[in-house]
Amino acid sequence: MIPNIPLDFGKIKPLRFFSTYLLKRWYFYVIGFASIFLTNLTEVIIPKWLQYFLDYLQTGVLPSYIAEDKVFVSFAAVFAAFLLIQVIFRGVWRISLARESHYSSSLMKELLWRRLRFLPHAFFARKQSIGNIMSIATSDIGTARFLFGFTLVGLANSLFLSPLALYLMYKIDKEITYYTVGFVLILPILVYKLVEKYSVQYEAQQKDLGKLNEQSSSSIANIKLQKLSSSASYWFEELRKYASRTQKAKYKTIKTSILFNVIFQGAPIVAYIFLYTIGLQKLINDQLTIGEFVALQSYVFLLQMPFADIGFIVADYKKSITSLKRIMEILNTDVDERFEVTQSPKADKKAPIYKASRLSFRIENSKIINDLSFELQKGEWLGIKGNIGSGKSTLLELLLGFHARYEGELLYKGHQIRDYSMQDLRSEMAYVPQKNFLFADSLANNLSLQNDLSEKEILHFLAVADLSSDTQDFKQGTDSLLGEDGVNLSGGQKQRLSIARAIAQNKKILIMDDCLSAVDTITEEKILLALKKHLTDTTIIWTAHRDSTLKYCDQILELK
Repeated sequence: MIPNIPLDFGKIKPLRFFSTYLLKRWYFYVIGFASIFLTNLTEVIIPKWLQYFLDYLQTGVLPSYIAEDKVFVSFAAVFAAFLLIQVIFRGVWRISLARESHYSSSLMKELLWRRLRFLPHAFFARKQSIGNIMSIATSDIGTARFLFGFTLVGLANSLFLSPLALYLMYKIDKEITYYTVGFVLILPILVYKLVEKYSVQYEAQQKDLGKLNEQSSSSIANIKLQKLSSSASYWFEELRKYASRTQKAKYKTIKTSILFNVIFQGAPIVAYIFLYTIGLQKLINDQLTIGEFVALQSYVFLLQMPFADIGFIVADYKKSITSLKRIMEILNTDVDERFEVTQSPKADKKAPIYKASRLSFRIENSKIINDLSFELQKGEWLGIKGNIGSGKSTLLELLLGFHARYEGELLYKGHQIRDYSMQDLRSEMAYVPQKNFLFADSLANNLSLQNDLSEKEILHFLAVADLSSDTQDFKQGTDSLLGEDGVNLSGGQKQRLSIARAIAQNKKILIMDDCLSAVDTITEEKILLALKKHLTDTTIIWTAHRDSTLKYCDQILELK
């Protein structure tokens, strides 16, 4: 990976990011460009060598460095040598320059992941939808990566092959060269408007794709609701509407792309018209030899690729820059200031786990938590209740250390919680949010996550969350596969699995946000008793709407 790129590398524009990457990987690009040049050199020398051979057959005249008694062997040997060199250097630029498309893709995904991990909650809640982030992480990175490799291959091929071929054409016949390439000068004028139009269309296409991803995700997440409420037709129509909008946007970009191809791939056809109109006449009048005419024809054929590449290069550049711009919007977003704290104070073992004094917290000038005070010792249970919007989830976020700009005091083990690094806090806390997320993986992997748990341990944690009897109904037990976001589980089962997953992390503090709302009171009682039995030294904090959920708590906070 690119060395020395910190987590917060400041505001950086797409072209600056691109140039930084090239400078860091300069040796691969030097090798790649040199290999393309040598490949192109052999491509233009071979027609010239063929010209010498055909002219020898016609006139009997040989270059001075070829012995007449070994003429056919010499021509064949040199021809084979050129082909071998071409194959070797073609392979070199593929493994040096072309591979940068794949390498840059992995780098951008790594940087995107690193940045997304440390962005504030508001970014996901208000600025970027999950669907748009998915689009950027897949489609935009998949497009932008070409700028770092294959687009440069096409550019180098055009820069090297065109001048070499045109120079040798010029040495053979100036007039034909002027006619066959003179019209190319008008191409930039034709392309300019198309490029601007294409850029706007492609950006709109990517935004529509993000909305389609978001709608698809919502449709899958609500599949049970659709079945229960017979609303599948509504969701189908909504999904079809977004898919149709994305299809139309993509169709526009494809039409513009086709115009590129028509213009640039039609260029060699015009060149052939000039060649056969003027060249054949000169051949008949002995102003050109057969070898020279064949060489000219070969060079016009070689020029097809760089001429056509110009259109692809321009289109790829605009697409890649547009996608890179969308990627940079995330990479340039300021990280949450809480993640800038890397060193934690030494915990006071005698101090309470939490101590709040006149704690207040605002969101956009609206006071969510107001003048709150409490104290929580190790192993105690704290219950939090209140009406919807009273700030229960926000208080849990403060206790998790998510926010730094609170008023008053919020001490964790004797020090302000904002003075601890997020990494150290995460190492001691397990969190069960209101909205649980489950992976499309086995039940065992959803529970254990990064931990290496035995089957016995998995069954133990399932038992604590009163999920053992449910798993016995699965055909493959704990190896049974769950659908995306646990679509084949009930709401209560998903909540209990999330609780089991949090307990399995074996943390000192367990914070749960209304995570028993979907279970009945009998199951709730079983889970509470199991937690009392197995988590004797664990400090537990949770929110709930039912008073029965909080009946074993040592103290209860009621938020107004």
